[in-house]
Amino acid sequence: MLALWAAAAGLSSARWPQLRTACAPLLAGPVMSGPCAATPARQQAKRVLFDAINKFDGMKERDGAVSIDFGVKGGELDKDSRAPSNLAANGGFYAVSDDVGRAADSVLQAVDALELLNPTADATQFFGTREGALCPLHGSWCNIFTTAADATFSAKSKRGDATVYNRVDGVTGRVWNVINFLGTENATGPPALEQFRVQLSATALSPKRLELVFRVVQARLTKLSVPLPLLCFPLLIAAFRRLGLPALGGVLPLLLSAFLVKVPALPLPLFGRRVSLTFPVPGPALTSVLFFFSRKERPRAYFDVLYLDDELRVHRTGQGNIFVQRKPLWG
Repeated sequence: MLALWAAAAGLSSARWPQLRTACAPLLAGPVMSGPCAATPARQQAKRVLFDAINKFDGMKERDGAVSIDFGVKGGELDKDSRAPSNLAANGGFYAVSDDVGRAADSVLQAVDALELLNPTADATQFFGTREGALCPLHGSWCNIFTTAADATFSAKSKRGDATVYNRVDGVTGRVWNVINFLGTENATGPPALEQFRVQLSATALSPKRLELVFRVVQARLTKLSVPLPLLCFPLLIAAFRRLGLPALGGVLPLLLSAFLVKVPALPLPLFGRRVSLTFPVPGPALTSVLFFFSRKERPRAYFDVLYLDDELRVHRTGQGNIFVQRKPLWG
């Protein structure tokens, strides 16, 4: 059941453009020094990766980004597994241009080379314990490259552009995936869906693998509209009861409400405030039952850490998607 509350907290409409740079990594900046970035070979491999990502971003700027919209039809999810589509595996990058595709290949080759130089043997050490703040994964991580379609955004798509980051709490064993939407091309104000947050619980299965269970989804809205059928149905039920008319278990009011499906939703004034919607994600048992009856294999939710140091994290999901993430300045 949806839980609705008014959220005065959050960014004001005057601040929303700053979201575009809040999570922007400094790829051209110096490679951090420290115990996890000490060897010249490792520093060179990281520079090669950052240069490859810079070139990939340049090709996207010139030729365009992969345009992804919601669901299977929008290319976000695989039609068979319903897992996030892999843009490297399905040719999504090459669909933009050969240069974008080759640039993405170069990033993945740099990832393979860097994995061999991973300085962190136990990425999940202390995870989910009182000493979890010492876990190498603990903290925030901003996306700078990914093959996952559900984390790929473009101002020219219906979803609009967005910044994506991941927050790992090594003490509680919780993970937050956060998407800050920036709006579509030529947008003059904040998008209706301003932020999307997914809370997951995580369990360390090995020194490099975290298993994930989706728990809660939160959506922060700048605009809220109520579909008229949803609004009219309870009113019609009450009217039928008051007039003593047979409602046939709610069937007649439901049919009458259905005529309003194509009528535009009724906007509710928020007076500059934000509204957050929170709803639970179906648990593992229910998900297993649903996939059993659909005769499809349930996607495994986990990621393997390929490389991790003080500033850079690279991991591969159970569906084979690659994420390259960097520590933001705010930590």
